[in-house]
Amino acid sequence: MNYVKAYYDEIASGRTVACKRIKKIYQRLVNEIESDDLPFYFDEQAGERPIIFIEKFCKQSEGKFGAPIELDLFQKAWIQALFGFKWKLTDLRRFNESFFMVGRKNGKTTILSGLALYMLIADGEGSGEIFSVATKKDQARKMFDSAAAMRFHSKAIAATRIIESVQAETRARALAFATKSVINPEMPHGLS
Repeated sequence: MNYVKAYYDEIASGRTVACKRIKKIYQRLVNEIESDDLPFYFDEQAGERPIIFIEKFCKQSEGKFGAPIELDLFQKAWIQALFGFKWKLTDLRRFNESFFMVGRKNGKTTILSGLALYMLIADGEGSGEIFSVATKKDQARKMFDSAAAMRFHSKAIAATRIIESVQAETRARALAFATKSVINPEMPHGLS
């Protein structure tokens, strides 16, 4: 399913309220999906894989501990845009960074933890690096801890060979053997 178009349709029809900037961004993304003249293309299935992974394998690490995760349409649209656009020449993802800003209690930690696990073990990229960056040590560590809790509650994810190492209170990382990918919670230099 094309969640980017579905979300834009919800916004354009007025059924979903979004600011002008979000409306413009999703309008542009839909136009880019429909265009063949650009150096990139939209791979709907590639964009849907992390969504399927999160909803099928990841479990709630807060609130209803261990319950399945059901992503909202805005979350699915963001993930699909992030993973679905690829460069025609290289087949690599168009976007390799993203800024995800939503209000309180909209599942930021949950969605980012699920994406981190997807990129760690199921993305197919070898030696990938996933960073959780925040202004405070405990904030940067929150996504890592949530991903570790998700792994504990999912038999499928727990079956993968992941080593979690925690050195002191501030340094932690997870390494996946199959992909040699790593999750690092970090603080920008100079903020400690």
